[in-house]
Amino acid sequence: MFAAMFLDILVWPEAGTLSFIGAFLFIGALLLTFALFRYAAYKRKRREETIDILMHHAYDRHVAGKEIQRFRVFLNAMEDKHLEDFRQAFSHLRKPLFIYARHHPDKDSVRLYQKLAVDGLGSTMDGLKDVHRGEIGLAEIDSARYIFYVADIGEQLEIALPSSAPRVQGNLLRAYMYRPQSGGYKVMFTIDRKSTNGHYFGQITSIEEAEDRHRMAFMEIDGKIRGFIPETGMEPVGGEESGSQDRLPTNAGPAGSGKETGGEEKREIFECNVYLEKISDRAAVFRADLDIMSYNRYHHLWELRLTLLNGVEFMSRGTFSPLPQGYHRYLFRFLETDPAMIDELKKEIEANQPFPERMN
Repeated sequence: MFAAMFLDILVWPEAGTLSFIGAFLFIGALLLTFALFRYAAYKRKRREETIDILMHHAYDRHVAGKEIQRFRVFLNAMEDKHLEDFRQAFSHLRKPLFIYARHHPDKDSVRLYQKLAVDGLGSTMDGLKDVHRGEIGLAEIDSARYIFYVADIGEQLEIALPSSAPRVQGNLLRAYMYRPQSGGYKVMFTIDRKSTNGHYFGQITSIEEAEDRHRMAFMEIDGKIRGFIPETGMEPVGGEESGSQDRLPTNAGPAGSGKETGGEEKREIFECNVYLEKISDRAAVFRADLDIMSYNRYHHLWELRLTLLNGVEFMSRGTFSPLPQGYHRYLFRFLETDPAMIDELKKEIEANQPFPERMN
């Protein structure tokens, strides 16, 4: 009897209906988990690509410095569906950017909105004829700041303040407005009529240049321009230490190009000497010995390195484009620059007979 029971134990159990169902559910759960991981990876990659496209759109509109940092924070806070809307049409940025500016009432928000959400702005602001419907500005009421927008332009200018703003006392309103090509303006409005919904009707009585006007100076300085490659764990040829991407390579080729390698991967880096003509706090005009536009397709960003007249080492990442006047002349726009370097640059500009910025 004991032997019979032992033999029964050795018999492999027959597969029943429950066993098949269990196996089916297990395999289904594995496939579902794999599909969810693939979908999550796709969504993450799609989001990163979309943010990258929107950031390059901002670069093309000359958004830089604190404004580009704020724009990235704005994008990172957006849901995927909103990012997809922005990707389909950049004009969809307008309303969310306006709401964001209302929650962050300062000059950086005004500059960001004016560059990304308003088209057709003139190079300067001289009067009512230069104001555009839909643009925004910054008003100060009772020591607090509020974003207003231009609701209508007719015989009188109609501006709208948020419902949270206190009612303007008296008939004067001081504001800050911005033009991407020339800088900020202090604007004085005379209010002729007030409505109960935060709308005010009146005229512009005075316009002055604000303190953030862009100025430039002539500086004959030699420098270098170099294609920028973000850190990817690659090491440049020539013994340069990993992570020291900010230094120039030691083995530039005959045409001024270098190579970076990491394992089996190689990436070309182009660099060449440039000769600075003039510089402002947001751009520089330089000459090169050769036509460098063909190298623009290899890099989204470039590094411009200079030693200023006062000995300060200056570096900015940005983009460049050709200028119509002259031979091999280019305009380099600063997009990513250390604020401390910008402060040093402004001091040097002010010390060298500055004049209003002219990008030509």
